Amino acid sequence: MKIDRRDFVFSLAALAVAPPAFLMGHTTQKDPSATGDGLSDTEKKLLGDICEQLIPTDEFPGARELNVVEFIDRMLTEAHPDWIVVYRSGLKSTELCSQELHGKRFSELEWDQQTQFLTKMQRGDLPWLLWNGLECGEFFGMVLSHTMHGYYSHPKWGGNRDKLAWKMIGYDDWWV
Repeated sequence: MKIDRRDFVFSLAALAVAPPAFLMGHTTQKDPSATGDGLSDTEKKLLGDICEQLIPTDEFPGARELNVVEFIDRMLTEAHPDWIVVYRSGLKSTELCSQELHGKRFSELEWDQQTQFLTKMQRGDLPWLLWNGLECGEFFGMVLSHTMHGYYSHPKWGGNRDKLAWKMIGYDDWWV
């Protein structure tokens, strides 16, 4: 699931940080496991594996190295705590589907298996019964959007560690 980084940057202008309206329907119920402290370490590990698939390390640093998960977790806890329910539901469903289809947790899958799994997720081709009414394609889009924002955000928001994404694209932040 390689993305041309230059095209990726230009696509940012078309993306909204907010999740699709359909996903917001999941925020009306209080998640009993929500502590207000953000995602658990297990959820962050899974999210990190997904984000690294979306922006893998190659000649440039990937999502994990640029702290994208920290950006997303901070966004969830400080700006949009109601979205934590959507993330928890989507991450739980990701694990359930991975177990159902491969007999392994998503993080235990080989790189190519993860890629194929996320391709199915993006197309909405995962077993819908395991998604508890959440559209897997919509969840994928939400995570992709937030991953991009975390990768290219201002480092003060937790992502884009050491402005490495900006350096990669030649962005001069003289005004910051």
